Amino acid sequence: MSIIRIGLAVIALLLSDLAYSQITIGDVTHQAELPKAIYDAYKAGAHEITIAPGTYILPATGRNTIELLGWKDVTIHCKGVTLIFEEEHYRPVMLRNCSNVTIEDAVLQFAGIPYTQGRIKGMGEDAIGKYVDWQIDAGYTTEIDPSKSNYNVIDKSTRLLRVGTGDSDSKEYKFLGPGLFRLRGISGMMEGSQVGDWLVTRARGGSSIIQLDNSGRCTMRRLTLKNSGFAAFFETGGDGDHHYFDCKVTRGPKPKGATEEQLIACGADGFHSTGTRVGPTIERCIWDGVLLDDPIAIHGSLQNVVRVEGTKIILEEGNRGNFAIGEPVRFSSSNGFFGQATCVAMRVLESPESYLELTIDKVIPVPNDSKAGNPEHNGKNFKIIDCRLGNTRSRGILVKGDNGLIKGCIIEGCGMSAISIGPEYYWNEADYSWNVTITNNTFIHNALRNNLSADGVIFVHGDGAIGNRNITINNNRFEENYSPYMMRIEWTDGVTISGNTIDKPSPLPLSDPGYIISILGSRKITLKDNTYSKPGPSVSQSVNLENNVEGVSGNDESGIRLMIK
Repeated sequence: MSIIRIGLAVIALLLSDLAYSQITIGDVTHQAELPKAIYDAYKAGAHEITIAPGTYILPATGRNTIELLGWKDVTIHCKGVTLIFEEEHYRPVMLRNCSNVTIEDAVLQFAGIPYTQGRIKGMGEDAIGKYVDWQIDAGYTTEIDPSKSNYNVIDKSTRLLRVGTGDSDSKEYKFLGPGLFRLRGISGMMEGSQVGDWLVTRARGGSSIIQLDNSGRCTMRRLTLKNSGFAAFFETGGDGDHHYFDCKVTRGPKPKGATEEQLIACGADGFHSTGTRVGPTIERCIWDGVLLDDPIAIHGSLQNVVRVEGTKIILEEGNRGNFAIGEPVRFSSSNGFFGQATCVAMRVLESPESYLELTIDKVIPVPNDSKAGNPEHNGKNFKIIDCRLGNTRSRGILVKGDNGLIKGCIIEGCGMSAISIGPEYYWNEADYSWNVTITNNTFIHNALRNNLSADGVIFVHGDGAIGNRNITINNNRFEENYSPYMMRIEWTDGVTISGNTIDKPSPLPLSDPGYIISILGSRKITLKDNTYSKPGPSVSQSVNLENNVEGVSGNDESGIRLMIK
């Protein structure tokens, strides 16, 4: 097939024969014309579109660079293709109202870098107080406000996040020379840093590289994303059920004038899913390099309850919770879980309030300060299988959907929990989770912050009353994780923890030692055939049952077995 770059008329002629439903487009000598060639091919009826190999630098246009609107049943083949996007204010690739669209084998990257990095050149104290001198690496942006930046420490030897450090900031700074700043008024967790370590922080630049909006059953296969900001992959609303196979979020090339390789793979979440009816299937994907937020986050949205009138629940304006007649409504707050009902009617009240009124099928004692969510739009049925991730200042996997599976993953070097399950009211992210299985994963060197705020390598959480249900944690391996807790389970009805192997738990000292397994406010707990070895100085005891724990069974109820190796 000859390579073409010309318009719709020629493509239509070629497609007059059904054999030409497969077409090759693209010309690296006319790179800016690539988006139009893609659109023209689809309009003419092509469903197998191949982009000719090469590097295409696509200029900024003040809009999404490649935008697929309402596309169906199309595969875009990109073997040997690199797409570099100069537009940083809009999406490089946007799929909106699409179904069964596949994109495969491309490298996609922003031309700019939405973060910066530099070395600690000195640390000390003078008459004014403590300070840190920070020299931004050559070639990396200095266009930041150091007093409004959030810093993380990367070890000069390992080029990974340094154990015992975490988010830090500086209340004031002094300019000492080109790219050199003296930071003062530092708060957070920078105390463990050393001269020669890097400080990294976010900077102005592009956000998501690929967004799937209100779409369903699309596939991203063997894609490599570089220089992304928030959410390299971003899916929002719609049927969901998207698949991501063998994809990678990784570090971009050295910028012009740089002598140091990039440290950061993504300026915030590596993958973010919100409000989909069916959650993603993510298999054999890799997050390589340090991430400045969660590698994987899957959730829906909570909406504030304004008032309650019997079976009528009046919510704030809008419908970000994706409520619908015939679907469930789940109620909770920072003071507890209040139950679930079915929506039987809904309407928007007259202005000036324009509140959303839901009528539910039964009376539930819902306080006015609570929140409502629809578990049908929280990414249910998500699957995360055989992935490798971590090296993040925050959580590795943060999920809030039902009927999920996390299997066969290697999660290493998370600043906080490797896996976190449950609602977050601060972000209005839904919801309590039901029926989630965590099995055959390996957790290495997580909870780098090494303090009680790290919560647990696996952390299942809620607030005040039982809202999570049926959480299974079995046949996982924990290797030298720093948290005072390997597993911390809160406010859950039905917990099975079995067959897990824990080696060298909590190897570093803490002022307040913790427990390998800690359970709070939960019931129907099974602890069976778990073993641990070589406990560190921060292990107070193997199992701690805190307040409001009911119904512990299995052969480990008085403590998991110590296996000396």
